[in-house]
Amino acid sequence: MLQSILSFLLLPLALALPSYKVWRVGSEDDKVVASTQPGVSLIGGGTDPVEAFSWQIRNANGGDFVVLRASGTDAYNEWIYDMSKIEGNALNSVTTILFYNEKASAEPEVLDLIRNAEAIFFAGGDQSLYIKYWVGTQVQSIIQDKVPFVTVGGTSAGLAILGNWIYTAATGSAYSEESMLFPFNKYITLAPAFLKIPYLSTILTDTHFKTRDRMGRMLTFVAREIASGEGGAVAAGGIRGLGIDEHTALLLNITTGFVRVIGASTAYLCSPPVAPAVCAEGQHLTFENIECVRLEGRKNDTYSFASFTGDRVEYVNSIADGRYTNPWSTIYGPQEDAELTSSLSSSALKRAYLEAEYVIFHDKEQIRLSLNQKSAWLEEQFSSASASTAAFITAYNPQSVKKSAQENSAAQLNLRNHIEGKFQHVFRGEGRESKQGVGAERFDAWSAEESLLVLGINEEEARSLAAKFGQKAILFAERDATPRLLFV
Repeated sequence: MLQSILSFLLLPLALALPSYKVWRVGSEDDKVVASTQPGVSLIGGGTDPVEAFSWQIRNANGGDFVVLRASGTDAYNEWIYDMSKIEGNALNSVTTILFYNEKASAEPEVLDLIRNAEAIFFAGGDQSLYIKYWVGTQVQSIIQDKVPFVTVGGTSAGLAILGNWIYTAATGSAYSEESMLFPFNKYITLAPAFLKIPYLSTILTDTHFKTRDRMGRMLTFVAREIASGEGGAVAAGGIRGLGIDEHTALLLNITTGFVRVIGASTAYLCSPPVAPAVCAEGQHLTFENIECVRLEGRKNDTYSFASFTGDRVEYVNSIADGRYTNPWSTIYGPQEDAELTSSLSSSALKRAYLEAEYVIFHDKEQIRLSLNQKSAWLEEQFSSASASTAAFITAYNPQSVKKSAQENSAAQLNLRNHIEGKFQHVFRGEGRESKQGVGAERFDAWSAEESLLVLGINEEEARSLAAKFGQKAILFAERDATPRLLFV
């Protein structure tokens, strides 16, 4: 009875909660514009390239610019509006619509604002919310109808929904190493297109690309779609992966298929000539001779999505048994000497982490944690401690630079004091170099690193702690008690 009364009392409050919020700068009245230029601005994330917004503003021809998002603020409004005036292409208005839930997608005000837009931009955030709130609604159909007439743009999560296949991130982020090793792991969630866009009909997009080392996961996404039969005629170019790095954009003319690359970094277009040899549940990925091209923002490369020709650096990636067969330093293409040295160091470091042994000391036993494999011992500890997360972390050798035994001991004591004051369930452990010698070629047989397994710490806290103590990576496990390697 009490629960029924409370539900009745709270009902008016629930009904009163808004489903969206609107911010607007400029004119409150819609402006009818005679002509606009269609196109797509594909932005990898990070700092927004000014030129990409300038292009979208020019194409709007003084009309109304609408930003759509499911989190965040109206930060784009003043920036875009002021830019348009400074550049002599003053917009009539800039509006941000923040969606709180899917009900907003049926609200007349929201639909009218989108219907009357001369430019539409999808902000970063969480693409799974965009899919949840917009797919199958009037928002989706209105934007689709406008694609041939206005320029549409998106960054980060907004870029993720512009390809013909979508990585949804509905269950959390997928990482390259575990994706190649376990192509059907729970973090790889894929969905069909949100929009049908000319010249993107064979494209699956990925974001923050080189910065977050996402080549392996993007190739796995492509392999998954081919294995599912949804990739189309692969030999005829049925599906390609397009990864765009931060601070970089591709400006696509959807009339001609011509692309201009701008910004500070690079983009990568990878086309498999054949299907993956192995892409199945419980097996490591084998996917070979994938033809990749690198497009350079700093060189203002131009390329055609009609003929797939133009300015480019060509190379090949191959994966066998869940690992690259070409050198790690080449997965993003040939590099200059300085870049190559840095990449070799980074690649060897990642391999050392992936092939290291992670050991917990408990009741005079040594418990080994294996990457991407469920730990019965950890599951038992979660149950005993009423916890659902854990991180394995050290303070040894910050920035992957060898320190003396005294320096490492002092740093680890500092870490232990920091942790034990905040978390009740902490176990001692060690990170040990692989006995297979992979790490030795780079790290000269490092000594075991004293470590701590911390129960109850969330991912954000763990990453912050790792950064504080100069660590490049940590092990992290969630409720499924499956340790994953997270690079910080």
